[in-house]
Amino acid sequence: MTTPYDDIPYPSAPRVQTHPLRLSALAHLLGLPHAPFSGCRVLEIGCGDGMNLIAMALTAPDARFVGLDLAQTAIARGQAFVDSLGLDNVRLLAMDICDAGDLGAFDYVIAHGVYAWTPEPVREGLMALMGRSLSPHGLAMVSYNALPGCRIRQILRDLLKDAVVQGEAAADRLARVVARLDVFMTAWKDDDPYQLALKSEAAMMLARPRAVMFHDELGEVYAPQFLTDVVAHGVRHGLDYLCDLNMVQAVEVDPALAALADGDLVRLEHLQDFAVMRRFRQSVFRRAGGPAADARVAPERLNALHALSSLRRVSGPDADGVHRFATDKLNSVEVSDDRLAALIDAIIEAAPGALPLAGHDVERLAPAVLQLMVTGMIHLQTGPFALLRTAGPRPTASPLARLQIAREEATLSALNHTNVRVEDPAARRFIALLDGSRDRAALARDMGAPEAQIDQALGQLAGLGLIQA
Repeated sequence: MTTPYDDIPYPSAPRVQTHPLRLSALAHLLGLPHAPFSGCRVLEIGCGDGMNLIAMALTAPDARFVGLDLAQTAIARGQAFVDSLGLDNVRLLAMDICDAGDLGAFDYVIAHGVYAWTPEPVREGLMALMGRSLSPHGLAMVSYNALPGCRIRQILRDLLKDAVVQGEAAADRLARVVARLDVFMTAWKDDDPYQLALKSEAAMMLARPRAVMFHDELGEVYAPQFLTDVVAHGVRHGLDYLCDLNMVQAVEVDPALAALADGDLVRLEHLQDFAVMRRFRQSVFRRAGGPAADARVAPERLNALHALSSLRRVSGPDADGVHRFATDKLNSVEVSDDRLAALIDAIIEAAPGALPLAGHDVERLAPAVLQLMVTGMIHLQTGPFALLRTAGPRPTASPLARLQIAREEATLSALNHTNVRVEDPAARRFIALLDGSRDRAALARDMGAPEAQIDQALGQLAGLGLIQA
């Protein structure tokens, strides 16, 4: 049986938010046990071609990874990567979620981008599989488009589905709906708040890859969810809600919303979703009946974690003592505490790796650090990535990145579980040579470049997270 994902593959890549190092940090902050990444068992439901798992497996040879997906072409593509890399700790299965049966026990179960795009029986099968697969101290993360924020996206879906001609080729369908959006982008006026909201949503939609639009907006099912309904679904399958990846337990919340929630965490987050018009959730579950999670984060627990960030310093301190930082997505933060600014500088300096927080006075800085985590300005994890910030005598690039180059892919998987686009032919040829067999002199000879230029290029690749430890 072929699927729409066989006809138009969904973009597949490592997703850092699904990494066990990131998920386990949530359990640690709430005082719960967790499995170390180095020897854990991971199941990904709806894994596509398995690139997310393959990137993890390269850096954890003693861990075990299983992925399943209905699209046979995606699984075949991923299996070719597994075979070429010689990975014996990855198993990819072409399988319907509802037919999965008992796959064993897993410390981490991931279901990214599946739940809100499948019919109700498949959602039921997904949650049932998560419930029976999770180990006693395991964590399961399910992501989904959320209500109420995705109501506007549903309106656009209605508009686009109205433009579809049944039976036409996928490329023609995409061209037709893009043209429809272009017409309405011109028609909608900025001085009308409703039209402006639709216009802004349409602009974000057009900025995404066309394959994403094809499957997300034009797919057979698009069912954004309320958190309360997803939590209730998990409870029916023996799962308790722990937190979202942006955990509300880490910070002080609006007292008025807290009063309305009356101590109920799920109710509080549900009300917050209306306050901020949340559009996307990454909900983390654990097996019901386990040890109680702490209601709040103990500051001393930060000392055992590592931090990383895409922030960069913009300016400061200015005359008022304010330091300014920003991300490439134009999110910004102003800091007036010199100690906190110094910590952020240290986290930036550690990139693309993660900074151990021990010894950085994080207990006193805990409220600010946790606030930065909740807003996504910094990320916390239980360990470092297997990469080097400075290349060694015989530099080795990620074998996955080298294989992607051999297969003429422009987007490469970095060792910090992110993605890097490398299109320059010389840079791609250079990365392909970094198999650990050449020193700098040999690299200079093979590239026809001076060693100083080789050193500079290695520094750039290390800064992108492409040089393995």
